[in-house]
Amino acid sequence: MPTFEEHKVKYTHNKRFRDSGIKKEAGEFNDWEIVVIFYCVVHMLEGILYKRFHIDSEGHRERKDHMQDHPATFSQTLYLAYIQMERLAHTARYDEITSIQPRDVIKAQEYLDEIESWYAAQSA
Repeated sequence: MPTFEEHKVKYTHNKRFRDSGIKKEAGEFNDWEIVVIFYCVVHMLEGILYKRFHIDSEGHRERKDHMQDHPATFSQTLYLAYIQMERLAHTARYDEITSIQPRDVIKAQEYLDEIESWYAAQSA
């Protein structure tokens, strides 16, 4: 079971990769940029699940269940941002490359910003 710190390291690693790698190739790798953003989000959520409740999710469905089990920590707004981010990542991974547009990357970044703000407050 990864600890809060281990999830934080993975989140930071993914974010650095996104900011220094994929993002520099504006538009060419929109699909992968969204997937990397999604896994930044996953590690933030998993880190807080571990820190607050000593929970390690086995997968996306279980993570959603844990979030809904703890509404004081994971608000409905946060939960919905995660759901939308998960959908974008699924589209990026499994649909045609042309299914992902620059506006999708912008939306993913907005979800990331929202969840990072929450994460900073929860991590304190």
